[in-house]
Amino acid sequence: MRPPYSRVMDIGIIRVEHGRVVERFSTLLNPGTRIPPSIQSFTTIREEDVARAPQFEDVALQVEELLKDAVFVAHNAAFDFNFMQHEFKRLDMPFAPERLCTVALSRALYPDARGHSLDAVIARHGLTAPIRHRALPDAEAVWDFMQDAAMHTPEARLADAVHRVRTGRATRFPAKETLSTLPDSAGVYLFYGPDEELLYVGKSKHVRSRARSHFARTDMQGKRITDDARSVSAVRTSGELSALILEASLIKKQQPLYNRALRKRKTLVIARKRLEDGYAHVALERADAESPGEDVLAVFRTTTQGKAKLRVLAKEYGICHKLLGIEEAKTACFARQLGQCDGACLGKASAQVHNARIEEAFKARKLRTWPYRGPVLITEAESESAGTVFLIDNWILAGCYRYDGEDYSPLVEPSQAFDYDTYKILARYLLDSRNGKSVRVLTAREHDELIARLEGAEADIAYVLD
Repeated sequence: MRPPYSRVMDIGIIRVEHGRVVERFSTLLNPGTRIPPSIQSFTTIREEDVARAPQFEDVALQVEELLKDAVFVAHNAAFDFNFMQHEFKRLDMPFAPERLCTVALSRALYPDARGHSLDAVIARHGLTAPIRHRALPDAEAVWDFMQDAAMHTPEARLADAVHRVRTGRATRFPAKETLSTLPDSAGVYLFYGPDEELLYVGKSKHVRSRARSHFARTDMQGKRITDDARSVSAVRTSGELSALILEASLIKKQQPLYNRALRKRKTLVIARKRLEDGYAHVALERADAESPGEDVLAVFRTTTQGKAKLRVLAKEYGICHKLLGIEEAKTACFARQLGQCDGACLGKASAQVHNARIEEAFKARKLRTWPYRGPVLITEAESESAGTVFLIDNWILAGCYRYDGEDYSPLVEPSQAFDYDTYKILARYLLDSRNGKSVRVLTAREHDELIARLEGAEADIAYVLD
């Protein structure tokens, strides 16, 4: 999704002259690189489909001729234009046609319409589009929209809308216009793209202010979000904890384009401890994300991140590289030869001292044991009668419900498995002594009564993204 680094693999062009289609062109392209599974799923184009397809350089002259002396029209035209521009740039060919964005045209012609994604336009105008997210069918849908708009819009109004869009007097950041509708309270905010696809999910104690701050970002990631976004919406929460929980849940479930850190993982890279001849040894290994097992000292997102952290800990705490698992050696580790290891790898250092260093080094990153006798109930009050309750058992989020008086509705789906990101959120909250008044340990009877009460709540949580 990043033009300078990604490649075009599907081109569809309809050349229109004086209101009449004079030529259609469509081809798959071999991008010269692998196609990520998410893109394969989105477009239905698989690597075997493009293996024998031409490369862009093979069709560049034909594409150039088709676009010659024409206005470049596309839904979210800047997106398609940037990809084409970079493809031509790789061949040292100029590419700078005039552009017309039909997202902007739709907004100009139908300002009261709820959505302006291509799907929304197709539905609003009763167009037929049997295949979506493929180049030529999408181009056909754009052409059908333009014809329908021309047929049902007075000529002067249509000409004015086209002029305003083409002269750039349309808002550069259309999503910015939707910020005023957001609450300036705790919650989660969601950036949507031109096809109503979820681009980014964030959370804050002050949603409107935090969402507005994105438009001041100058880093590449920040600019991509605001450049691509067409609207921002929000879900208000009782407080910071429910915002954190909801953000993590939405990212795992919806897989937004620009969120990476909290995406659902099937496996984790863990540092696991084992004892051998009285000395603690550490090894990096992959483990099931829902059941990492015992003796977990730390959790990492990648093996590279894990190894880098182990090297830092070895230096900071004077731990043997061999026993820490970052060096393989039959006898002494190389650090011993440099005088940086006290000889634990040779059994010359105290096992007790070595093991204490391991515990101290991983103290902050170690998965903590559950500190309560049983499940707990956390209450995050928004007012005297409204808020959110969280049912937690052994770090697992067994339930999360909004309440208003005696009415309960689920905020996120309950879980029966361990989730590392949820664990980090809950551990930070539960281990903070300032939150003690909000936490209540439940007896077995109280737990069963609460479960029965909550299970009667409405099961549908789709409203979170409505």
